[in-house]
Amino acid sequence: MKKILFLTWTPFFSSDYKKYDLDTLGKKNKILIFDISQILYKNFNINKIYKKKNQRIKTTKYKNLDKLILDLKKTNFNLVINATGLEGKNKIFDTILEKKINIISIYDYKNYETAFFPKKLTYFFKYIFKLTKNLIFKNSFNEIVLLCSDNIDNKIKCLGKKTILSHSFGFDYFLREKNIKKKNEKNVAYVDSGFGFHPDFFLTKGINKTFDIKSYSTKINFLFKEFKKLGYENYFLAHPKVDKGYQKIYKNCKFIQNNTHKYIKNSNIVIISSSSLIDLAIIYKKKILRIFSKEMKSYPENLKDFKALSKFFQNQYLNLDNIVSNENIFKKILKPSKLYDSYFDKYIKHPKSKNVKYSDIFQNFLR
Repeated sequence: MKKILFLTWTPFFSSDYKKYDLDTLGKKNKILIFDISQILYKNFNINKIYKKKNQRIKTTKYKNLDKLILDLKKTNFNLVINATGLEGKNKIFDTILEKKINIISIYDYKNYETAFFPKKLTYFFKYIFKLTKNLIFKNSFNEIVLLCSDNIDNKIKCLGKKTILSHSFGFDYFLREKNIKKKNEKNVAYVDSGFGFHPDFFLTKGINKTFDIKSYSTKINFLFKEFKKLGYENYFLAHPKVDKGYQKIYKNCKFIQNNTHKYIKNSNIVIISSSSLIDLAIIYKKKILRIFSKEMKSYPENLKDFKALSKFFQNQYLNLDNIVSNENIFKKILKPSKLYDSYFDKYIKHPKSKNVKYSDIFQNFLR
């Protein structure tokens, strides 16, 4: 039996296991998961931040880089999946590459085409610089990347590495379940971004405490109430890393833990603020209600992404601070159009992708 080593930058959850389709890979291979979050974030109490322990997957945790390097040298494995964000020359990669083991990374960035002009120039010069650098210096053939869409941000990350033209995580879910028929039910799927409680936000930015969850939840609850009046069933698709005890503040909805893909697929309307799960709504051609509230300003990166995507979707979104009526809500709903097709081509699937599932791509490197 072959061994796959999975490197993760945070504690690993059941949702992550599903995201990378490790259940499928685990049928033919042994999965090893090394959690290096305590090496990357030495000044944080990881276990205190990531409280949702019942959804955590058992991993080997590392606090010391030397111990990790020692284990990488003595442990036998046949493939590495990199989910740490690490790239380029570093001690961890160097140790793995010395063993002539393939390292696979997935690049699913989406922030170029919607970026504003000064940032586009920055991307352009980055691309030229890295392209020139890679023509001069020799690169490892064991560094492999999945290029998930045809935009320059992803292309920059892929330069100098063996590149497989692929698709987004959302499209990979679609490929796995494309033979399961969808139902068009009169319901609303609200995609929770974990505002106020998302442990990754706290780990990287430390800003959850500034988010006014009481004010935000009041607006979301009002929105749910309005949809309920119209006969819709509201499903709150809880963020998998947020403890469900925190989500009791939301009313007029049914809470769904996991199965996000299923409920988006079978929904009539998808409500979303800042999440890559918009891919699924686009793929299944769902009506989309993009929402904004002033509390989101607590998260500058999310706000920047929201504004950029708003530019792409011609500024069509509902401002929760100014809801006037049901009519006002429905006027702001996006419907399948050429914009959906454009989004799909730019962010969901590379035009030369062969529609091969991630798990099959990984398995091919183990033969």
